[in-house]
Amino acid sequence: MSVLSMSTPSLNPPSANIRTLSHQWQGARLGLLLEWADGLPLTIQPHYWTSLCQKAGARYVIFSPSLMEALSEEESTYLTNVLNACIQQNYLTGVSISQTSIPHMPHWEDIGVLRIAWTPPHASQNFSYEAGETLLCNQRQQGKPNFVTFKRDFGEWLAPEAWETLDWLVLDPHTPLRSPMRSLRTLINLLVRAAVRGGNLLLSVPVSAHGVEARHQRRLEQLGNWLNLYGHTLYDTQPGPYPPQLWGGCTWQENRLYVHVLDWVDEEVILPLPSGHIRKITCLTAPSIGIQRTANSLSFRIPPENQQEMDTIIEIELDQPWA
Repeated sequence: MSVLSMSTPSLNPPSANIRTLSHQWQGARLGLLLEWADGLPLTIQPHYWTSLCQKAGARYVIFSPSLMEALSEEESTYLTNVLNACIQQNYLTGVSISQTSIPHMPHWEDIGVLRIAWTPPHASQNFSYEAGETLLCNQRQQGKPNFVTFKRDFGEWLAPEAWETLDWLVLDPHTPLRSPMRSLRTLINLLVRAAVRGGNLLLSVPVSAHGVEARHQRRLEQLGNWLNLYGHTLYDTQPGPYPPQLWGGCTWQENRLYVHVLDWVDEEVILPLPSGHIRKITCLTAPSIGIQRTANSLSFRIPPENQQEMDTIIEIELDQPWA
């Protein structure tokens, strides 16, 4: 029996376009997986969750209540309101359906347009479902999924399929409310290394009956503050055109290339010389940059005192698109 029945019309709106949704998802770069392991925090207003996504710089969100099929009437109504709040703020919004059948949940007719049906990568290989063509899925009973989820691993550079890497805000996901957190540098490193390969980071955030812990909120806000400054070098970009290196990698959009140096393994970063005319080279994170140009390459040096612990970003602007 199919786990996700498409007999529910609201899950398959005819106006949705799967290519548009896939493009939007691939450009999102950061998503949050909110795991409600201890029941739904009914006292928290729905806009709390949209605010959390906004502060973190996330562009899609997956809600994962435990034992969804056992939700009370009050809990089901609360989840409906939360999903609608996120949908109304134009987040790609989805639910984890690893342990339940979506039609078992009340009030689906009251929910706006869900976009993602998400299955954890550790779910049974026998677990599969059939979904409509306007719902993004990482597992399908028939046909190819819209994206693949890797657990703490990256997909290949320029892989033919869209992908995300699932990782955790805390070091030990088995004791999430007691575990130390990942550093901001680690989170940025994960996000950038995914983006330069063409993937997204889905960050699992633990949730208690009182919401997200204050220390976790602060770390997410730190990530969001960094993305407010440099998110344009990741959101809606393409990977490459050069393969990732030990020091980091590149993203590009139209005529701008963004070089992300995460680790200065050498004194300089060397790239092949682009074919177009270079209008301008700017370091977005340092006041000065040393540039050397040969017949075949460009090399960059940043004084050690200006090398960023998080990510040194160099922008190269051409007179034509990179692709």
